[in-house]
Amino acid sequence: MTNALCQQICASRGFYVYGTQYSTQCYCASASPALTRKVADSQCSMSCKGDAGVMCGGNYRLSVFGPLDSGSSGTNGPAKKRRFWGRTAT
Repeated sequence: MTNALCQQICASRGFYVYGTQYSTQCYCASASPALTRKVADSQCSMSCKGDAGVMCGGNYRLSVFGPLDSGSSGTNGPAKKRRFWGRTAT
């Protein structure tokens, strides 16, 4: 899993918010979690299984990206990167 692959998967399913967790998991949502759930970026410290140079969340920590531009084909870079505790509903 990579953040870019997760973005493509979620965009292809019509979701504008996406996140990675625990190096290999991808979650999609139509809305971002509340900002009150945000944690320090340093808590998202697990490298992506598909790209060790990029972080893909952590243990019970979800790297959340979004919202995507509604016209996105899923190939543009992440927008408004934020990290939150917990999972984003799929």
